[in-house]
Amino acid sequence: MYLLTTTYTTKTCTDCAPVSATTYQVRLVASNNFATPTTSTNTITLNAASAPDPPTNFGATANSSSTADSSTISLTWSAPHTGCAAVTGYKIDMKIGTNAYSEVVANTTSTTTSYQKTGLTNGLVYRFKIYAINSVDDSTALESPSVTPDLVPSPPVSVAGDAGNTNITVTWVAGVASGGSAITGYKIEKSNDSGSTWTEAVADTGDTLTNTVTGLANGTPYVFRITAINAKGTGAASNPSSATTPVTVPDSPTNPSATGGHLKAVVTWVAPSVNGGSAITGYKIEQSVDAGSAWTDAVADTGDTLVTNTVTGLTNGQAIIFRISTITAVGTSASPSASSGSVVSVTFVVFTSVYLFFS
Repeated sequence: MYLLTTTYTTKTCTDCAPVSATTYQVRLVASNNFATPTTSTNTITLNAASAPDPPTNFGATANSSSTADSSTISLTWSAPHTGCAAVTGYKIDMKIGTNAYSEVVANTTSTTTSYQKTGLTNGLVYRFKIYAINSVDDSTALESPSVTPDLVPSPPVSVAGDAGNTNITVTWVAGVASGGSAITGYKIEKSNDSGSTWTEAVADTGDTLTNTVTGLANGTPYVFRITAINAKGTGAASNPSSATTPVTVPDSPTNPSATGGHLKAVVTWVAPSVNGGSAITGYKIEQSVDAGSAWTDAVADTGDTLVTNTVTGLTNGQAIIFRISTITAVGTSASPSASSGSVVSVTFVVFTSVYLFFS
């Protein structure tokens, strides 16, 4: 006698289901040469095909353009389980900001798992939904992350500086394009070697078109350049500003003294060591005949850098004191020098000899 044993395992077909649920009769007949064949009959039911699962791994990547309304967003995804009926395409919807979704494409009619949406505007927030399509129905939607096509801002223009005392107030005009998202601030760089090297003066000014850069050296010329900042990053730098030199009024002279003469006095002093960043152009000399209670101009501006001057028109025998102020293009020293010692102009007596001749 021969014994033959055969084991049949269950087979699953994920893409071959009927359109509707169908019941089948399965008959198994066993026979050999020695016995009457034995028949076994079972009933099985194949379920109907269904809509596919939604796609997976849905991503959106912005590809910004320098032209405001010509940016693109690239969509990618992974194909889903088909629901026993092959996927034939994908439906894509899109929304802008908080607006409702609208249809981008009803059916791609392709099993390609990528799509590029063109003609988008820099700075707007986009979001997408994707559906898989088969012969039965559409899948439920899978939503993408939000994405914003954007560029860094264009360079600011018209950069200028206004000098102060150890500071310069820098102003500028925003560039022609923000890049899409709002400009959030500006970076200021400075150079004291005509732009050969640059150092950061202000990392981020915030949303303003002016900023005062402090800690500068009076008398040193500086140039500035500005870059704009938005959510995408920092843009290209502006053209450099013209050179600006921080300045202040000069210090006052020291050690004034005077020597009296006939209706005049010769006044001398020592030039200040600090000119405030601007060259000395002259000195103002004041005089007082009441020990400093009241002062009048003796010389409004000497008009030169000499540290001596002769004051004329004085009254012989009258005690007088002097004080000096320094003058530059910026202005006159904040306070005059200390007073000179008192000096008295004197009269010179000329003796004339007279000779009488008698004959």
